Amino acid sequence: MTGRTYLAVSLSLGACLRTAPETGALAPQSVAQCPASIAVEQRLSGRVDPWTVGIDSATPRLAGVTFYDGPPREMASLVNDEAAETKDTWTGIWRFAQSAGREYWVACSYSHTNVVLSRRLPTGTSECRVVFEKTTSWPGGLRVVKETRCQ
Repeated sequence: MTGRTYLAVSLSLGACLRTAPETGALAPQSVAQCPASIAVEQRLSGRVDPWTVGIDSATPRLAGVTFYDGPPREMASLVNDEAAETKDTWTGIWRFAQSAGREYWVACSYSHTNVVLSRRLPTGTSECRVVFEKTTSWPGGLRVVKETRCQ
């Protein structure tokens, strides 16, 4: 994927994502909710003289949810089919066609890191909604994700 260097990631997913043991896909009864934050270990891979390396203490927080037609490495991201707005939120709605052999994926991106988590959605997932806050955003302008619901 586009020359990114991936880093060691340690996660506490709890009940957020449950997997079906035989496929590694999200279990149908679970919500495709990205972890709200992740812990990463980052390091500089080369020297940058005369600079001194430091570490930003900010915790990487969920800063984006993207749905894909196929694995994310194929880069076939999907545009939402519909949107709804309230005073404080913007909701994107993605609908997925049910075709034999077709796989849909969700990818979660985080502030302060280039680590991306991705999972295949369970077969039969017909729709996902992502609710974003309109009044707050992460550096770079990405909206804060409040909730992700799939059915």
